[in-house]
Amino acid sequence: MYSRTVKEVREFLREVKAERKKFLHDLGLKLNQPTMPGETWVRITALGGHREVGRSATLVSTNNSKILVDCGMLNTNEIDEQPWAGAPPYLYVPEVQPFSSLDAVVLTHAHLDHSGLLPPILFKYGYDGPVYMTAPTRDLAALLQQDYIKVAHAEGHKAPYESKHIREMLKHTIVLKYNETTDITRDVRLTFYNAGHILGSASVHLHIGEGALQRCP
Repeated sequence: MYSRTVKEVREFLREVKAERKKFLHDLGLKLNQPTMPGETWVRITALGGHREVGRSATLVSTNNSKILVDCGMLNTNEIDEQPWAGAPPYLYVPEVQPFSSLDAVVLTHAHLDHSGLLPPILFKYGYDGPVYMTAPTRDLAALLQQDYIKVAHAEGHKAPYESKHIREMLKHTIVLKYNETTDITRDVRLTFYNAGHILGSASVHLHIGEGALQRCP
């Protein structure tokens, strides 16, 4: 089926191919740096979406890496101030600050409670690293985020981000197929498996170090 969103995403990626080439080259150099010596440890920090529906965000940390899985919004009319901004995850905690200290972001699927705050929180405030997702998730996330801005403006509200932040996210997106494995940091490899939720949704398998395993829903 023809999709204007897919067409526009493809055209934009062709327009910024020189920037993406440099970004991927620099990422390759970073991934080939040696790991820090010492015992490997793994820590999970719940930033949102745990014991609640919405603003899903989980930080997976090792002695070499910091990986953020999802960055969604809790969009509810119960928020007194700027309900259209949605309640963000707990991204002010020291483990995730500054955003430039993050090595990678992984997006499981396109729903706004998982992807809604990727453009403003990360690419508006200092993160410039890779975002890993499936190809359908990339297109659907861009569609939903852009639609979120349009509806917010139509309702007379100010959206928490602009189209330029969505484009910045697209420039840093790396898509993977299901069952395809790749290095995302010096000591972590990522594999997506079909989650059967929506088009492009994925369960995340993080292979850490020499075999430690952590699954993120």
